Amino acid sequence: MNRKIILTFFSMAILVVLGSVYIIKSPSPGEVSLKIINQTDKDIDELLITYNNDIENGVELPIVYSNDELKYLVDVKETSTEEFYEGSMELTYLDSSQIIIPYFGETWSGEVIVVINSIENNQLDITIEKTVQL
Repeated sequence: MNRKIILTFFSMAILVVLGSVYIIKSPSPGEVSLKIINQTDKDIDELLITYNNDIENGVELPIVYSNDELKYLVDVKETSTEEFYEGSMELTYLDSSQIIIPYFGETWSGEVIVVINSIENNQLDITIEKTVQL
C-alpha cells in the first residue's frame, strides 16, 4: 500500500514539473516566438515582420548572420495598431514578402521557425515550421 502511495505521489510530482516547464517555455498570449535560421553564406538584414492588414509599422529584425540563427519574441499587441484584431503575419525582405502565419488573432501565441535556404534576385527561398495556439 505504501508503495502505491509513493508511486502516485512521484507520478504527480513529475506531471507538475513537466506542466510548469511547458508553461514557462510557452509564449504568453499575444506573443509569437520567432526563430530564423539562415542557411545561406550571406548576412541578411532589412528583414521586417508585418501584418497583412496593419502595415503601418513593421517590426525591424536584427541581422541574421550567415549560417546562424536569430531568436526574436514578437509581441503582437505592442507591434500592431489598436485596429488589429486578426490577420496574417508576413516576413518582408527588401521589396518582397512571404506569409509565415496565414491566420492568427491578437491574443494567439505560438512559435514560428523560418529556415532561409537561399536568396536569389532579392527573393528569399524559405521553409516554414509553425505552431500557433489559441
